[in-house]
Order: sequence, then C-alpha cells, then structure tokens
Amino acid sequence: MEIKEKILKSSIKLFMENGFFEVSIRDIFKQININKSAFYKYFKSKDELIYKVIEEFCSPYFDEIIGTTNLCNESAKKKLKTIFIKYCGIIPYLKRF
Repeated sequence: MEIKEKILKSSIKLFMENGFFEVSIRDIFKQININKSAFYKYFKSKDELIYKVIEEFCSPYFDEIIGTTNLCNESAKKKLKTIFIKYCGIIPYLKRF
C-alpha cells in the first residue's frame, strides 16, 4: 500500500475513534510510522487531508445514496427517510478502510 493511501486510511480510523479536532498530524505520523516530510509530500495541512478523505471515501457513498434515491418513484417523505437511514450507515462503511 502506498504511503498516501496509508495516511488516508489511518486518518479515517483515527478521526472516527477520536474526532477530527482531537487528532493531530503527529498522531497520524505515529500511527503509520512516517516522518513529517512523508506526510507533507502528499498533504499541505490537516484540513487538506480531511478534504481528501471526504472526497475519496465519503462523497462516493453519498453520491450513491442520492442517485439511488432519485431513481425510485417514492414520495419525498419516503426518499428523505431512505437517505437518512443510508446516511446512518456511513460509520460501518468507513470502518472497512
């Protein structure tokens, strides 16, 4: 697994366990045993890292939820309920990484 992917997957795990604001870049370094320069080769900041996590791992999940919901011929109330139920499944989905 390449370093960038290790950083992303490790970050997801740490963010889920401790919360975004509680995790430092140093925590990420320690988790996967890399140094600062390895991290900064791929990400300029922690904010850029979370943006990339959302873009690569969360957005496809949400796009699928919206796409699937838009295809069904249900009432707006039923669609909203479906979106909410599937949205609640994001944690188990992210734990796969």
